[in-house]
Amino acid sequence: MTHPPEPEASVATQAPPDDGRSLGSGILHNTGVLAISGLVVRGIGMGMMVLLARYLGAEGYGTYQRAEAFVFLFSILASLGLDMILAREVARHTPRVSEYLAAVMTLKLMLGPACFALILGFARARGYEGDFLWGIWCYSFVLLLTAIGQSCDAVFQGLGNMGYIALANIVNQLVFVILGGICILLGKDLRWILVALVAAGVMRLLVSSYLLSRVQISWVRPQPGALLYLLKQSIPIAFAASCFVVYQQLDAVLLGELKGNTQVGWYKASAKFLLFFTVLRDSFLVAVYPVFASVAHGDRTRLGNLVTRSVRYQLIVALYFILCFVFLPRVAPKLLGDGFLNTATILPIMAWVLVPQTISITMSYVLIASGNQKRIMVATGLALLVNVGLNLMLIPRFGYIGAAAAAAISELAVAGVNVYYVQRYVARTHIIRAITRPVLAAAMVGLVLYLLPGLRLYQALPLAGLLYLAGLLALRTFSGSELRQLGAAVRDGLARARGNVEPVAGDFDPR
Repeated sequence: MTHPPEPEASVATQAPPDDGRSLGSGILHNTGVLAISGLVVRGIGMGMMVLLARYLGAEGYGTYQRAEAFVFLFSILASLGLDMILAREVARHTPRVSEYLAAVMTLKLMLGPACFALILGFARARGYEGDFLWGIWCYSFVLLLTAIGQSCDAVFQGLGNMGYIALANIVNQLVFVILGGICILLGKDLRWILVALVAAGVMRLLVSSYLLSRVQISWVRPQPGALLYLLKQSIPIAFAASCFVVYQQLDAVLLGELKGNTQVGWYKASAKFLLFFTVLRDSFLVAVYPVFASVAHGDRTRLGNLVTRSVRYQLIVALYFILCFVFLPRVAPKLLGDGFLNTATILPIMAWVLVPQTISITMSYVLIASGNQKRIMVATGLALLVNVGLNLMLIPRFGYIGAAAAAAISELAVAGVNVYYVQRYVARTHIIRAITRPVLAAAMVGLVLYLLPGLRLYQALPLAGLLYLAGLLALRTFSGSELRQLGAAVRDGLARARGNVEPVAGDFDPR
């Protein structure tokens, strides 16, 4: 029996061509596909959230969100970070992708029942009951279904076939909205809505499985060596992801235990507003990750420039959302109702989380793409210690405000360490210098919004966007080369949409 080769040493990595137009067009196209579909999914989901918040009230919505937070504390056990490794190997055209896919599926089918038993064991030990326990059961099924579906997504991501990911996500959201909406119209309680969530997860998995069958990757029985290789590569990611998940969900769990479900509802509702930006960020990172993996072991200067530009573009968009949430937090109770007035209080705090979180997640992708996933363990471990300590100190005294403050400080900690590791072991970046002009443009818009507090939301939101764009252009934030590349990428994207350009990776056969 032969062990699978180490990809860093023995797999020929094909870097993308040096043509910036080609690279930019591919990234923009994939980002656009995911972003548009993501905005559709999140837009529909946001509408559903408004309906659920108004229908269930702060306490009922808090129960719904608290069950999700509790279950997803254990989510890493269901996946172990295997999907990131699978996407990386597919992007590199590793010869044993078929075997790795089968191995990932095998490992997840083994991990799923153990994860399910652990979740329910903890719930029983804590004495949970009623709607909260029902929610834990339903979200546990959703977790296991999602874990299998994400392996399909990893293959699509590595191939650059983002349309399949988009389609599966849209189907999942539509099924939940349709079934959940029917439950609301019929006056059903929270338990029926949670069952609708499980049904949507089943449908998403069926769609992903069908789409995977259309990709020319055969099913090869995995050897023990492949299983061991994947586990060895993924365990550092799993440890880091488990720390990340814990400090992302622990605040809601502790808030529910110490302050009740109502405060969980206020707190988690504020986090939902951030999804308007995170869907764009995640779409971009999913599209650019295969490029990171392709160039990670080549020209480090080129990689450093790519990372700098990636962070810069994301933060340019993030600053607009921060402006809106800091100066216009009244959008929360306007949408959710007077029962969520306290959500407006913490929305400005949560908005600032976007800056360190975006930097941190981007650097994590770079570290994984370059084979430095072990470094992430230190950063996320430190952030977990900071987060747990702050939550235990702040939540008992300040409640949901303390949870928001703990989240912001934790993200700063993990971002700082991840940036250090990328600078030290991967490539030099120049993030601070790159975002100086966008920060100045955002500051000028913030001053205008501060001086015009009486603007209605339908006036303030587009005005802020136009002023911000004007400020970016006036400060010459974008070079002539970047604008030309953007124009070329847009033209290429339109050509792809019309079917004039063949898909880049649709015919990849790893056998």
